[in-house]
Amino acid sequence: MENESIKKSFTKISYVGVGNMINAALGFVYLSVVARALEVDQFGRYALLVSLLIFLSRVMDFGTNSTYVAKSIATQDKSLTNHFISTKIILFIVSVIISLVLLFVFNLNSTAIVIAFVLGLLFYGINYTLFGLFQTVEKYTMLILLNSIPALIKGIFALLIFFGYVEFSFTNFFMVFSLSIGPSALLYFFLPADLKAVKLDFSKIKETIREVLSPGVSQLINEGFPAVSNTLARIYSNFTSVGIFSLADKISSAFVLVSFTIFTVLLPKNAQRKKENKGYDYKETIFLAVGVLALSIFTIIFAKFFIPWFFQNKYNESLSLLNIMVVAGAISAVHTFMENYFFVENKTHYLAFISGGKLALLLLLSIILIPILSLRGLAFSHLISATATLLVMIVLMSKKKPTQLPQTQ
Repeated sequence: MENESIKKSFTKISYVGVGNMINAALGFVYLSVVARALEVDQFGRYALLVSLLIFLSRVMDFGTNSTYVAKSIATQDKSLTNHFISTKIILFIVSVIISLVLLFVFNLNSTAIVIAFVLGLLFYGINYTLFGLFQTVEKYTMLILLNSIPALIKGIFALLIFFGYVEFSFTNFFMVFSLSIGPSALLYFFLPADLKAVKLDFSKIKETIREVLSPGVSQLINEGFPAVSNTLARIYSNFTSVGIFSLADKISSAFVLVSFTIFTVLLPKNAQRKKENKGYDYKETIFLAVGVLALSIFTIIFAKFFIPWFFQNKYNESLSLLNIMVVAGAISAVHTFMENYFFVENKTHYLAFISGGKLALLLLLSIILIPILSLRGLAFSHLISATATLLVMIVLMSKKKPTQLPQTQ
């Protein structure tokens, strides 16, 4: 029976994974064209701007998606959708305020960039909201399409640029990245009727924010690592260093996609097991973790050949960082998808401490290692902090007994 359960999960993960891999490939093609077209320092500016957009867009998630999915499946409380949507609106306002401040701090405040950035936040917010709703009803095709639409748009622009049909500036590249997410909002019309019938209810905003505070902080920290890394590279050096490190970081971030895919499938599955008092499936988690780590070997081999060939030796300095960052990315992917355990077992209060500890360790190690080893020091800081986080999570999962979620009639 357990083997059958793992097989079903693997089938779903493979389905979502193939879709996400295609989307990621199109996204990577666009990234590669941008990196090839821009000077290294300009690509560094682009990388910093994109990482800030992705980081601030996660303010609109802030742990609400996973909490909503786990609770709505386990409790069948229909009012949760109203609170979920209402909270998203408040979080969007907060994200806009923070983004305006940071854009001025980093002197990335041209009118075109600011408008594209704010619209990007709005479109990402809609996309994340739809993702949570579709995940609740396990509509995996819709989950794939939410990312396929913007990926196709970026892929088309990448081909036009690569073959010389259009020429883009730094700002144009960012506008395509930011605005391409918008058309995914059309998938709203494919939601089940009961999820469309939403009435805004701000009465439990404080209660909701309190509940998602720990997982929300954890998520922001995890999503903010590229922005933190790029900022550290900029502080200790220049935008050229940001571009060199960012390319290695982007390749390793393929494991973020792997982790996201696994988390997408395991969360509703284990929430259902929780509802049926079957307990969390540890065996499946171990099996998937081994697979992720094995995948890192293939990634290293592929990137070693791809980077010199495609970028015409322009980013060869990234190769010395690649092995370290890919292994760090794989380990981070494992501990990230393991977070579904804490949502299912209603122990999300641990997540902020786990991610906060990882960030603190990364910053401490960076202060020590970057002056000694330059960008390799930053890469080793990622590897050590990811490994320490995985070990802490394993200890917590092995010692803590599961708790029951309250049932709503």
